[in-house]
Amino acid sequence: MLSKNSAAMASASGAASAGAPPQVYSFPLLKPAELIACIREMQIPVSEDELRNCDVAAIRKVLEVFIETTMGVSREEMNQPQFAGLSVLSYPELHEDSIPELTFFRQASKLMQACGIYDFSMKDVLTPNPKRVRRQLSALINFAKFRDERVAAFAELTKETDVLLKQKATLQDENEALQRQLQELLSEQAAEEPAIRQITDENAALEGEINVLNKRQAVMRHENNELKTKYQELKDEMSSLQFNVLEADRQISELQGKIVNSPDRVKAEISSIALSLEDAKEEMNAMERRLRELQMYSDTFARTEKDMLKTIDLMDEIEGDMKKCKDAKEQVKLQRKEIDDNRRQALEIISQRKRLEKLVEQKREQFERYKDEAKLKDEAAEHALHAAQDELAQLETTHQDARQRIASTRDAARDVERRMREDELRFQAELYELQQMYSRLNLAAQMYNTQLTEALRAATSDTS
Repeated sequence: MLSKNSAAMASASGAASAGAPPQVYSFPLLKPAELIACIREMQIPVSEDELRNCDVAAIRKVLEVFIETTMGVSREEMNQPQFAGLSVLSYPELHEDSIPELTFFRQASKLMQACGIYDFSMKDVLTPNPKRVRRQLSALINFAKFRDERVAAFAELTKETDVLLKQKATLQDENEALQRQLQELLSEQAAEEPAIRQITDENAALEGEINVLNKRQAVMRHENNELKTKYQELKDEMSSLQFNVLEADRQISELQGKIVNSPDRVKAEISSIALSLEDAKEEMNAMERRLRELQMYSDTFARTEKDMLKTIDLMDEIEGDMKKCKDAKEQVKLQRKEIDDNRRQALEIISQRKRLEKLVEQKREQFERYKDEAKLKDEAAEHALHAAQDELAQLETTHQDARQRIASTRDAARDVERRMREDELRFQAELYELQQMYSRLNLAAQMYNTQLTEALRAATSDTS
């Protein structure tokens, strides 16, 4: 039934923003049955007959409920005789009843201004009119529905903003933690950079030494193989010579068995044996020289083998150092990769933070728009307050004579004060009667004007 109120209230902010000139405000004019249904839905304790008859107390009760639900001002707060200028009045106790009435009228006027009713006056409170009451209640219900929708939307936006702010704070904390971790890693990297450079330089130097040693190892291995070949050849030759010596010894033994006593033959054999012996000695000397050479080769080979073993051990140590260098390089690569990952994650968090800040800024702009709308409504309420103050000034002017009479009898005792209170009450009653009389005269004047207009129209038609 009232789902179109939001569209109707869209023009309310425009009307309220004008603030000054009252203008016709578009809102759905509800039927009496719809008004009664809405009043019952709000659980306002008034009867249908009281609403139809525009009972003053019932209408006031309805207005008080709307003021409390939409403006947050309770009936008890309005009934408190609190007024800024009350202390400067001569007899503030005389205004204990009028101040709550004025407060109620101010709040009602402010609410009506916000709803788009710019012609609300004290007459609507004292002598409510069915037609005006229907229009005013339609505006109030429309505004209340519109306010509920906006409050729900505002609460949702506030909730989303709170969630985004919490996410932003969490991401900021994570970003700060990652920044600290990144700074620590960068500091560690900067602190380890000299050691890394030193290890890299040592690694390069070791690689150069290893290359030199590898070349030397290849040369020595080739020389070793040649020495092994020569040693084997000499060993075979030595075995052959030993076999020849044994064979010569055997031949000497055989020759000794064939010795005869012939001197010439003996001399010849001795000469032959001497020659053979000389040859054998020379051959033995040559074999000994060859053996010494082989022994020298063997010693050289042993020393070379020891040097090779030392070189191999040194190469094993170098390989261990190389492995450590490679492990250090891998560790440096892993740390650099971790630093790059942390930097990339920090950039992603910064980007996400910027998106969240942009979203928070959009929500803040929406919040500012709502604040501007509320400000416009406050300005409209301020306008209503000024109107009420003007009306109060008029009432003060109207009561000036009574105040002068009260001031002239200021030194009187309690009896005089009681009479002044009676005069004030009588004046209020007379004022109410005058207002009633004014209303009746106004109605009579309107009826007279209507009759006069009809008579003029009739006279005009007769003349034509």
